[in-house]
Amino acid sequence: MGLILCTKKAEHPFYYETLDKNLWSMQELCYVLLHYPVLLPESIVDEKLCQWLQEELGFSYLAEKLKSYIGQEEKWNLALLRILREGNYCAEWELREYEQRLAAIRVLSPAEFSEKQGDAYLSLKRYRKAAEAYQKAESEEHSPTRKRKLADSYVALTRFHQAGEIYEELYQSEKMKEALKRLYFLGRLEPSENRGRRYAKDFREAGKEAWDRQYAAARKNAENTEKIKRLRALYEKDPKDFCRLAGEEIGRWKAEYRSRN
Repeated sequence: MGLILCTKKAEHPFYYETLDKNLWSMQELCYVLLHYPVLLPESIVDEKLCQWLQEELGFSYLAEKLKSYIGQEEKWNLALLRILREGNYCAEWELREYEQRLAAIRVLSPAEFSEKQGDAYLSLKRYRKAAEAYQKAESEEHSPTRKRKLADSYVALTRFHQAGEIYEELYQSEKMKEALKRLYFLGRLEPSENRGRRYAKDFREAGKEAWDRQYAAARKNAENTEKIKRLRALYEKDPKDFCRLAGEEIGRWKAEYRSRN
């Protein structure tokens, strides 16, 4: 996570299954609690966490206090607030805001809760998890916006055909301009999903020229990133070394993609 450690670093990490992350410090634990409360199971505070806080980080007093909350789901918010407070991670005003966020989560409908989880997973680039959450939300209560988010997660998973079908359905049934725009960009990204003939007139009327400018600007920005510049310079200097490094980079991309699915 790249956080600055202000307290002891654990010799052994606490594995947080929901995010598939190893946490090494109180700061990392507090960061997860503060930024992703919608992904926290109500059983987050258990014997395993208490043992880790006590034995690895030396928070014996906190661990003993948390043990009294185990199995009491109605005190879930109190347990999280105590960890943040004991970890000296937040100012009091931040804790008050966090308490309000926890209360808001409690009153979400099942569909709203699943959608919020999807949003959190999407921000973390956990695309398969995001898709599953949006699917669940959509099954609980139909919403064009949720369905569009599901399609967005399919694009990130390179499931282009499924994404295209959803965008097209949303445009046909809801006349959602944003879905039409995404359908157009999907065709630019993946030629096999180009529906230009079918929606050529719709694209023009909705702003195809402006979309083309956005697409060109995005490509230009991507081509001018420092990583691309370094790769281009490396290829010009030594094509063989470039091929070797490119193979290593593709291997890392594949490993990263598998970790997100």
